[in-house]
Amino acid sequence: MSKKINIYGELFNDTPGGFVASSDQIIDRTLGKSQGTINNSPKTMFLVCDTQGNMAEKTIELPGFILGTNIRLTIKLTHHNTSQNPTLNINNTGAKIMAGSLGEQDNEILDVCYDGEKYICTPYTTILNTIENIINFLGQDFQDWLNS
Repeated sequence: MSKKINIYGELFNDTPGGFVASSDQIIDRTLGKSQGTINNSPKTMFLVCDTQGNMAEKTIELPGFILGTNIRLTIKLTHHNTSQNPTLNINNTGAKIMAGSLGEQDNEILDVCYDGEKYICTPYTTILNTIENIINFLGQDFQDWLNS
């Protein structure tokens, strides 16, 4: 068994095969682990927002969605945001500020958490780059330990 780190910084054991260093592999292993509520049941939430980049209010329709503090979502923005002060309105729960970074390209995938006032957004590319930088900083001994 090798030790691996998912994008949330959690260490876990997985099948043999070495350390997962590829961004695509890390995303594939973790997308959809965010929990929220649809019709009062926890559900995996991977949402796609097709709102044009120049529109400030991004909208997503998700029947049965109930907005609650500390829910976590994975959202794909098909159009790069170019508007000032973007907001997100999921299922007509009201437009809430999108704080943090929305990425720099079309089809950006965001890790999004609602804190009760605003959606805090972090692109997965930022998370993955941070993890890779930490691993590189810790050096080969750490990578050897992960692979042990």
